[in-house]
Amino acid sequence: MRPAGSFFIISSTTTYATDPTVTLRSFVSGAVDMRFKNDGEEFSEWELFKETRDWDLRAEDGERRVDAEYRDIAGNNLLLTDTIFRDITPPTCDVITEGLLSASSWTGALHGIGADAASEIGTVQITFYRDSDNLWFNGAGWTSDKSNLNVSGSDSWSYPFSASQLVTANYTINCIITDNAGNVANDEAVFVWDTSPPTCEIVMTNSYNINTWPGAISGTTTDIPSGTSTVFITLQRDSDSLYWHDTVWAIDPFPLLANGTAEWGFPVNIGVFAVDATYTVTCVATDFAGLTSPVESLAFIVDGAAPQGQFTIGAGDPTHTTTKDVILQSNVDGAVEMRFANEGELFADWEPYSVTRNWTLPEDIARTSSPRTVQAEFKDSATNTLSLADSIIFDDEPPTGSFTVGVGDPEGSNSRNVVIVVDTVGAIEMRGGNDNGQISEWFPLQASFAWELADIQGERTVNLEVRDAAGNTHQMLDTIILDTIAPAGS
Repeated sequence: MRPAGSFFIISSTTTYATDPTVTLRSFVSGAVDMRFKNDGEEFSEWELFKETRDWDLRAEDGERRVDAEYRDIAGNNLLLTDTIFRDITPPTCDVITEGLLSASSWTGALHGIGADAASEIGTVQITFYRDSDNLWFNGAGWTSDKSNLNVSGSDSWSYPFSASQLVTANYTINCIITDNAGNVANDEAVFVWDTSPPTCEIVMTNSYNINTWPGAISGTTTDIPSGTSTVFITLQRDSDSLYWHDTVWAIDPFPLLANGTAEWGFPVNIGVFAVDATYTVTCVATDFAGLTSPVESLAFIVDGAAPQGQFTIGAGDPTHTTTKDVILQSNVDGAVEMRFANEGELFADWEPYSVTRNWTLPEDIARTSSPRTVQAEFKDSATNTLSLADSIIFDDEPPTGSFTVGVGDPEGSNSRNVVIVVDTVGAIEMRGGNDNGQISEWFPLQASFAWELADIQGERTVNLEVRDAAGNTHQMLDTIILDTIAPAGS
């Protein structure tokens, strides 16, 4: 008579396997041998029958099947099968209520998301902690005892919470998600509750002229605990109620984003102001929690009628030049005459105003040690004078230096991944390429950086080009033997 009976997959729970190794239990009479296989795999070798045996399920979560075959001494077989749901992967939990928050950004609840690809989410709980007094929320109020709070939802969960129960402090949310197989996931997030708006102050006087104008509208802000995120100003001309739009005056109010926060400024050229006119500045600061300051305002007057504008050495106000022969660029309103001088020299004669003027920089300054300064004066028909200056560095010498492929300039490498070691003077940027291949974009100079050689055995060449602030370049190369193939033999 052939073997008869049953067999089962035994795990810590009757429904799920949360460990890849389970126990196979056989209740079969008449069998002397047995063997097993996972779904989609081949049978194991025959082995002597025994009631229990450890077994590794197929390495994929989901419903897994194990087939069993039993054989008696005469060679009669019995085939049996059993299934179990394998889930050894924990769920995921992400708290999404975090960062800097205030009443204006509060959604009315603590939020998060969860996911489980196998047995699905069973329960979601959170703990809610306030660090200012080391208290935990228990569902009704704040207490010294830690409490697990049940939340609604699973894939997208939330816990209603009134902003009235929050004070300025740091809060920690911890979520605990358990799937139906018993796997657990945790996540933690911190948010800062801010109830204090920032303050914004305009730091200026009430009167300026062409010589005292600082070049910018400026001020300061304070904010605790979030810190100031942005400062916006408006600039209005009182005579016609027009607002400055950064390039033109227009009727609509126009917020201008200031540079900086704790100390902020917005550059305005003196040339945009009318003579003997009054202007009003306002500033509003916003902190990282979204709170805004009260509007601060200040009025000032611009006196005087001298020419107004700007002057640069070269178009676009470059910082360096590779030639001493430059073009002076002037953009000055009201000027009828102009004159120029290299620093430390006498001014040239007055000449009619023009937008451009050819000029030669002085010879007697070390090429890269000091900037060359050109002074300019612009005069109107009433002889009111505007004095300006601009500086530029003359540098026609390329940077110098060398580099090696690998630390210590090795002859060879058994890996394509090497380190480039650079020793150069005067450069601020570099770019490189392998052999005759494509050259990279320019990037900031580095003393050493990782590099990948071309995937070709033998001598490899790395080309490197460095560039200084003036645009002078210096080209270099180094070689190394790439040998990634191990010796063979006996």
